Amino acid sequence: MVSAIIPVYNEGKTIGAVLKVLKTHPRIDEIIVVDDGSTDNTASVVSAEKVVVISLSSNTGKAEAMEVGVSHAQGDILFFLDGDITGFSSDVVDTLLKPVFSGTHDMFVAVRGRHIALLNKTIHFFPILGGERVVTRKLWESVPREYKTRFQIEIALNYYAKRQGKGMGFTVIPNLHHIIKEKKYGWKKGLMSRLELYRSVIVISIKLYLIKAIVSFFRKK
Repeated sequence: MVSAIIPVYNEGKTIGAVLKVLKTHPRIDEIIVVDDGSTDNTASVVSAEKVVVISLSSNTGKAEAMEVGVSHAQGDILFFLDGDITGFSSDVVDTLLKPVFSGTHDMFVAVRGRHIALLNKTIHFFPILGGERVVTRKLWESVPREYKTRFQIEIALNYYAKRQGKGMGFTVIPNLHHIIKEKKYGWKKGLMSRLELYRSVIVISIKLYLIKAIVSFFRKK
C-alpha cells in the first residue's frame, strides 16, 4: 500500500495541481495532506479535494509535519512530496515508485531539474536534497527522532538509507521545479529560510558524516 504524504505551508496556489495527479494515479492508495499552520487559502483548497487533511495549529516545520503524516498513514511505502512543485505528472510518480516497488532500493529521490544543464551534471558532488522521495516505512522508522527536525530529515534519510538494506537511488527530473523561497515568501523572509536550510544541512552532515566517523574510528582502536 502506498501512502502519499504532503506537508504544506501556504501553498494554496500549487497544491491543487499536485493532488489532481495523485488522485488519478492507480498506485496511490491514500493521500494525506498535513497543513502545517498555513495562513493563506491552502486549507480551503485541500478540503475541496476529498483527501485526508490534518491541520496543525502552528507551523512546526517540514520534518515534524512529515512525522505527523506518517503516524496517520497505513502504507508500508511512503511517498513524500512538497506542495509547491510544478511539472509534476503521473510519469514522475511511476519513475519514483518503480525502484522501491521492485525492491531495488529502499528510497528513491527525484532531483528537480536545474535550468542550467551544467548544474544537473554536477549533482553527484552535492547532497541529494528533494522533497519528492519514495521511502519504505522501515527506513523512515530507522531514523532517530532527533534527526526528524526541519530540513535535517532529508540528509538523515540519505545517511541511513546508504547504511542499511538496499540503499537509495535518485534521478534528475528535468521538468520538475518548485517555487523558490524568495518568490514564495518575499526576498527577506525567503533568504532567511534558505540560509536556515543551508545551516541545517551543514549541521546534520557534520553530525552524521564527520562526528559519527570519528567516534567509530576511535571505538575500533
